[in-house]
Amino acid sequence: MLLGIGGVLTACSSESTDGDGKAGSGNASGSSSGGTSTGGTGSGRAGSTGVGSCTPGTVVCLDENTAQTCDVDTGLPTTLNCVEDLKEIGIASTGCVGDETEGDCDGDVSDPECLDGAIVFAICGQYTQDQFVGTYIDCFQDNNDRQTPVRCVAPFLDSSRMDADCEAAAIDCLGAMGAGGADGAGGAGDPNGAGGAGDPDGAGGAGSPGVGGASG
Repeated sequence: MLLGIGGVLTACSSESTDGDGKAGSGNASGSSSGGTSTGGTGSGRAGSTGVGSCTPGTVVCLDENTAQTCDVDTGLPTTLNCVEDLKEIGIASTGCVGDETEGDCDGDVSDPECLDGAIVFAICGQYTQDQFVGTYIDCFQDNNDRQTPVRCVAPFLDSSRMDADCEAAAIDCLGAMGAGGADGAGGAGDPNGAGGAGDPDGAGGAGSPGVGGASG
């Protein structure tokens, strides 16, 4: 599965993290290898190919490069070029594997360091799947200058890829996190998320990307 947690077309719809909500499991570990599981909505360039309802999560191959899935917002089929469209969000794909009844874009993450950093953010900030995938894309594309803080925390991912040293990540990466993160949860160097640096009221610190606490 893509990023070990979601599908390629789901990732295409998660262009960036916006900090809305922090529900979901902190166990967002993943592997940077293996095939991708397509599902969800297509990229912004994906065009409608028909009128009517379709089944979300259904993916077929129209040809060796093109996948068709269902846009959950419109209920219409959408298409995506596995190689070109996914390359822009950090997925290296060789094409669509399957046929007109069932298919999938193959692929692998292009930036393992961004992946590891996104996993740390997801664990420490208790991110949803969309926030996690969005964090990887933000890092790969350097949206809102998020590449530096996401890469900075990558080494603090446990070898099991199931846990992270959130407090150490927040302390060591405080400067890199100066722009703030997706949700501003928790305080720099505060594993309980009790408030930001120099903020005893728990309002959230300027250098807090959610690493160091699940709640602010």
